[in-house]
Amino acid sequence: MDQLDMVSMGMGWAIVPKFQALDMLDSGDLVEFKIEGGKNINWSAELIYGADKAMNPFWRGSLKIRLP
Repeated sequence: MDQLDMVSMGMGWAIVPKFQALDMLDSGDLVEFKIEGGKNINWSAELIYGADKAMNPFWRGSLKIRLP
């Protein structure tokens, strides 16, 4: 059982990256809410990999990258 499963069963709330919750939001299992006066949380990540390694098709298709 993961965090989103627990939230969907009424066990509180969570802050997660939106892409992780999209299916449950679309199905109505989760509802997004905003706190008046609250601020959105933005996050990012950097992907670092060896230049001599081939990137698999999933990552190549999912990420906007600039290759040298």
